Amino acid sequence: MILQSLPTYNANSTPKEFQAVAVHRTNLSKVSRLWRNVTLGTPKIWSDIVLCLEQPRTVASLAAQLKRSGNAPLNIVITNWPHKQGTSLQSWLDVLVSSANRWQCLHILTVSTLIRPKIFHALEGFEFPSLREVTIDMYGWSAYPRFLLPDQAPALKSLKLAHFVPTPEFAAAMTLTTLDLKVIQRLPDHTCRFPTFVPTESLTVLSLAGDTTGWAFLPDSIHLPRLGVLKLAVTNPRPVLEAIVAPKLFNFDYSPRLLSKPVDFGTGSKFNHVQRLTFDVPCPNVEGVEALCREFCGVRHNRSRQTIGQAWKV
Repeated sequence: MILQSLPTYNANSTPKEFQAVAVHRTNLSKVSRLWRNVTLGTPKIWSDIVLCLEQPRTVASLAAQLKRSGNAPLNIVITNWPHKQGTSLQSWLDVLVSSANRWQCLHILTVSTLIRPKIFHALEGFEFPSLREVTIDMYGWSAYPRFLLPDQAPALKSLKLAHFVPTPEFAAAMTLTTLDLKVIQRLPDHTCRFPTFVPTESLTVLSLAGDTTGWAFLPDSIHLPRLGVLKLAVTNPRPVLEAIVAPKLFNFDYSPRLLSKPVDFGTGSKFNHVQRLTFDVPCPNVEGVEALCREFCGVRHNRSRQTIGQAWKV
């Protein structure tokens, strides 16, 4: 019953929702003496560690929480951290990395651009054998975090990076099944071909959003044998779709990055095996809907996120 009273969160949760986990845990321990004893003696309740200024704590209290968490897998959240408080964050990280082998999820959100490299540097020399899910807002930082390389995070399954700059250093474990990249235009000195930095054999869900100007895509060069879900919200979807070969793709989600630009896929019937389609096309862009119809002619289930007049059927 106590565990059911705890709020749940996922990679799409907001910083405030993450903070609610710690607040609610404290409130549970105040219900009664019985609840306090159960709360303090249940490791899973203490496995969610949230570091933010809104919930001030000491190094001692953080160490106590780690002790109470026993051997439970840890979910680490670092959020709402300005650059003026970098010293205290460093002392907390020094405590947390002592349990690096138990890290299961890591979320770094709304952190100062001056703090982010300090976090990456603090984690760089450690291995995270149990780390499976990572979400990071990379705003203001172009270097790829080295602690995410395959030899340091060999069990990684889900990776979500916002404000990501494509870089040759990008690499992830072959266990990766979900990749979500919200990219910004690559830097002039960065050259990157998609297949060189993605473990294409294992991916089942791929999401690309943002400015892909300058990305190098060769026709039929990205083989994704297990991909089932593809989400695109990029400046130019055509070269991406021309490059992808995904025989098991059944779900395609499309949102135009440039609303005023006509949609043009032009890959013929390459994706006629796709069964589900979710799209977001501006009302005036009837040509965009027609282009989707031509490209995904085998669709049996479709959903529009915007009203475009009369719903179209296949």
